[in-house]
Amino acid sequence: MGGVCITLYGFIAVSGLKMIQKADLNDNANLFPVSVILICGVGGLSFTFGKVTITTVATALILGIFVNLILKKGRKSDAGDEVKVESDKKEDEAVNEEEI
Repeated sequence: MGGVCITLYGFIAVSGLKMIQKADLNDNANLFPVSVILICGVGGLSFTFGKVTITTVATALILGIFVNLILKKGRKSDAGDEVKVESDKKEDEAVNEEEI
């Protein structure tokens, strides 16, 4: 089973790296959550509260979600609307072209 597990986790890692490639990492709002998730996941960060232990993967996931939510609040425009992500803009343009 050792080789199968290594292969499985390798495929999962490559799939994750492909997703990271699609993100605009020049934008710090995207770079920071990815960095937090990678460092927590690779570094083996886990939390224990009494008898409950949050594993490394769960800790990385939870921290990534919190960091992303915190950064989203900071990216709101003066009018109170959230700043659109580049992919959302492209989807809106595609919908507008279809309506024409």
